[in-house]
Amino acid sequence: PNEVIVADDDSWDFITISEAIEKSPAGSQIFICNGSYEENIVIDKKITLTGIDDDVIIMSETENPCISVKSNDVVYIKNLKLKNTTSQYAIRVEESSCGIYNCSINDSKASVYLKNSPDIYIGNCSFENNTVSIMLENSVAEIEDTEVKNSTGPQITVRLGSSATIENSKINSGAHKGIIVDNSELIIKKS
Repeated sequence: PNEVIVADDDSWDFITISEAIEKSPAGSQIFICNGSYEENIVIDKKITLTGIDDDVIIMSETENPCISVKSNDVVYIKNLKLKNTTSQYAIRVEESSCGIYNCSINDSKASVYLKNSPDIYIGNCSFENNTVSIMLENSVAEIEDTEVKNSTGPQITVRLGSSATIENSKINSGAHKGIIVDNSELIIKKS
């Protein structure tokens, strides 16, 4: 597969993540160097986004998510720190399959919103001090080795015919209820 590198100092292939996605063919791996990227990224094809080191930050101060996924193929998001200070989600996945690995979303209005998405994996992630951490609507997700804490709203909401499995994870109640299940299925294992 095609591999490209993004660096906010213009030292590699691209200066923005959005441009790298737009100009790379489906199936590409996009590696992101340390830095802060204020972007609203749209992923509409099979792509793997990977932060190279521990300090890759994607921020949004607009009404759009940091990362919006709507693809017919699987998308992978790895090793990123995300923050969205508006009313939108840091990651919004709609009608897509997506793996989210080793990511942290802190101090955001909302973290991850999954809508009509049949195959979602969230693994080894951290969500802290958000208004809402994870919301599923008509989606299927596995949440594993993940910590969710200190939300001012619900930590995890599973609704509208969704199915979620939470395994080896820590869900600490914030100011609101820890987990809300509405007309959906929830399985909790070793959490």
